[in-house]
Amino acid sequence: MALDKRSGNELWRKARDARSNWSTPYLWKNRIRTELVTTGGKKMRGYDPQTGEVLWEMDATGRTSATAVGNAELLYVDSVEWFMGSPVRLAAVRAGGAGDISLKAGEKEGPSVAWSITYNTYHNTSPLLVDDCLYMLEQHSGIIRCYDARTGKLHYQQRIPEATGSTASPWTAGGKIYCLDEVGRTSVLESGPKFKLLASNRLDESMFWASATFAGDRLILRSMENL
Repeated sequence: MALDKRSGNELWRKARDARSNWSTPYLWKNRIRTELVTTGGKKMRGYDPQTGEVLWEMDATGRTSATAVGNAELLYVDSVEWFMGSPVRLAAVRAGGAGDISLKAGEKEGPSVAWSITYNTYHNTSPLLVDDCLYMLEQHSGIIRCYDARTGKLHYQQRIPEATGSTASPWTAGGKIYCLDEVGRTSVLESGPKFKLLASNRLDESMFWASATFAGDRLILRSMENL
C-alpha cells in the first residue's frame, strides 16, 4: 500500500500473491521512469509508485533476502527458494519493460532481460553496484563474486582471506569496496574487475548481522550486543 506521508491517508492498495519475503521494496529511478520494485515469491514486479499499477512482472524462483539495485539502464534482481536447495537466479532487467517479461525455459535473455545466470549458493546480502561491476557476497565461506554489470560475465570468484560468511551487505566509499563478515572483520577491496585485498580490520565484537549505515562522516555498525 501507499500512504500520504503527511496525513497517513491510504492512497492505493494492491493485493499480492506472494508468500513472506525478506527483501526491501526498491525505488528504481531509471532513464524512462521511476518504479517501485518488489522481488521474490512467485513474481518479481515493477509498479507505478503513484498509482500502484503493475508495469511489468517476471517469474521468480522463490523468496529472497536481497534487495534489488539498479542504474539508469538495468535493474538487478534475484530470487531463491529458502532452504530448498534451488539455485539462485540473478537477472538484469532493462528499463521500460511492460507486461509479462518472464524468460521461457532455457532462455538466458529476452527483449526486456539483458542477461540472467544461475548458481548454486545462497546469500542474505544485497548486491552492490559500482560503475560497471556488480558485487555479491555469499552467506557462508567468505566468498565474493564480481560480475560485469552489462553482460553478466564473471570477473572473479574469490575467497576473502580470513573472512567468514556475511549477512551484512557490502558498501562502497572512496573507490573501495567494504565487506563486513559475521565476526566483525571488515575486508577492504579495490574497486574494479580484479580482486585486490587492501586491508582487513577486526572489531572485538561478535555476530554482525545488520548492514552498515552512515550519518555524515560517521560509519555506524551494530553487533548483537553493541552499537
